[in-house]
Amino acid sequence: MWSNALPMDRDNDHSAEPKDWITPEDIGFFFTGVPHIIHFSRHHMKRKGDNSSRQRFHVIFLIDPTTSEQEYAKLFRSTPLREGRRTGCRRRSKPN
Repeated sequence: MWSNALPMDRDNDHSAEPKDWITPEDIGFFFTGVPHIIHFSRHHMKRKGDNSSRQRFHVIFLIDPTTSEQEYAKLFRSTPLREGRRTGCRRRSKPN
């Protein structure tokens, strides 16, 4: 097995505050020069459970092909985009 893509889900359910939500534009800002694809979720801009409508999308980062399950898992764990992870990319971190 091998992979050349690292998918991430961004439901923005870590906060009820719109200022805390990550947008596709934020991805482009925080990952400048990193090839990626944005794919909007079927729940994009819709209510989901108890959460208000908000941007929900998937990011697929294009990576060098790897056959190592350990390296792939390490790369996945290291990204600041994983749901529930509060470090790394946040909207308020962008310069004005």
